[in-house]
Amino acid sequence: MPIKDGYPILLVKGLKTDTASTDAAIVAVPFGGVGYSVRRVTVYNSRLSTTGATANGAVASLSVRGGAGGTGTSVVADAALTGLSGNTIALDRTIAATALSPVPADPNLYIRVGTASGVAASIVDVVIEYSALP
Repeated sequence: MPIKDGYPILLVKGLKTDTASTDAAIVAVPFGGVGYSVRRVTVYNSRLSTTGATANGAVASLSVRGGAGGTGTSVVADAALTGLSGNTIALDRTIAATALSPVPADPNLYIRVGTASGVAASIVDVVIEYSALP
């Protein structure tokens, strides 16, 4: 059996972190089997949407859920982006046990900002790596 190099990714560029308690992005998860397993969620490139200059996103909190409004399967629990102090920093978020078992089959993932960054026009990029389960 050949080994596949890497996992498929879902990419969100320019996710707004200056507004709290909102689903900042909805991402469709393409899979054709019984579900999927989320391998990693990385948040990086904290910057200003207006100029591209570095922005401190460390105060903002972010979660990834299977349902709108903070409902559904918890993939990444809401937690501060501690350490995300600029556009050269990348943070891997802790994957919740519920993102692995039972097997998630939510057709969409919702990236939610729980606490705003406190910096107007601040944005980040988010990569979600996953494996579809046949």
